[in-house]
Amino acid sequence: MQTQVEIKADLTDFAEMWRGQNNPKSIPHGTRPAMLADMTETTHTFARISAPEPAERRDSPGVLAVLVANLLGIARTFLDVNLIPNPPETYRQAWTQMEYIYLKHLRAHIRRVEHGFRCLILCLAGELLKTKAGQAKAAALWQKPDREPPRKRPYDPLILVQEERDPKPGSFSAIAGYSRPSRAKSRRLRPFEPLDWAEVSAVREINRLSVLTRAIGRVDAHALRLASRLLAGEFYTASDEADGPKITDFSAFRPACAEQPNRCDRPHFPAFFRRLETWYPPDELFDEASDGARSDLTDLHLAGCGALSACPQLTAH
Repeated sequence: MQTQVEIKADLTDFAEMWRGQNNPKSIPHGTRPAMLADMTETTHTFARISAPEPAERRDSPGVLAVLVANLLGIARTFLDVNLIPNPPETYRQAWTQMEYIYLKHLRAHIRRVEHGFRCLILCLAGELLKTKAGQAKAAALWQKPDREPPRKRPYDPLILVQEERDPKPGSFSAIAGYSRPSRAKSRRLRPFEPLDWAEVSAVREINRLSVLTRAIGRVDAHALRLASRLLAGEFYTASDEADGPKITDFSAFRPACAEQPNRCDRPHFPAFFRRLETWYPPDELFDEASDGARSDLTDLHLAGCGALSACPQLTAH
């Protein structure tokens, strides 16, 4: 360990050396060119020091994942701030009550997260389909394993009432299920909306956030599943194909079916794809959103639009 005298001597030597380097007259004639050459290397130039680091692409999967995490964090923070604490007798139980006016805002936050996350999944699916290995991995999902038929559980009205009161978390799908419209209209009466400051249950919204959190952790599996469905021709990728007249050339269709038995012959155009046909996010997702959420959602939407426009070239056979 150095003593105080040794430390003072070292500081004195360093000061004399620094004074000599900053005084050109004190530098020996033979050493000045070498020192100046060292100071003019690329690593010491002002442009090298002040230039910013190369930024990552705004549509890269890493950047898009951060944007989705930001939107999810905004939604979860809004939920934590606006939950109503339970009464003292049930204070330690999960808080699920919220004013209805804040519940509507929470639903809007969740819709933004879902839209941004679907855009991320579509971009990852497009990246998979760009390579032969990714296409082979996606096509491997066409081989469905044999499963046992589902068992029919006995009827129990108490269980049905409990499930309706406390619904279980569902599952997330990159593309919502498609059901063909039926002519029969539903006769189920819709209840009146509660007042803005009425306390309502937010269990369904809490479950949706939990499902989204788990789905984001399995984003690779969702992207692979969507890539498999795109490769199988399950979706139209443009509204012109979906809304135009359907003309089938059977002479060219039969050999294609023989070569690709898993090719879907009745594709549909999801509502999510219809939103991506415009380069601006839907207005209902922008209503009362913060500037940061709007910026993140716009970047995710633009990346999804680019991925959707590239799908016809990637899935062409």
